Amino acid sequence: YKRQVNNVLNITYSKIQAIRINFSIVDILGKVVLSSEENLSYSINPSIKSINVSALNNGNYFLEISSESILESIPFLVSH
Repeated sequence: YKRQVNNVLNITYSKIQAIRINFSIVDILGKVVLSSEENLSYSINPSIKSINVSALNNGNYFLEISSESILESIPFLVSH
């Protein structure tokens, strides 16, 4: 299942420890087109990360989320 996004990609996640998380958006050729990093403190409540993708062309992308303990790649479609 691929998420369709117009201008903002919202990610909800939970954290159980203080960590640094990298968010990268990668095109289908493997090029990083957007990236950001967050230093997060411990929280039992879910966090929401919003990434503005309005400058990206329509097409398929991957959101890569990485930290010391995780690496996840989530496909999504930009459609303006």
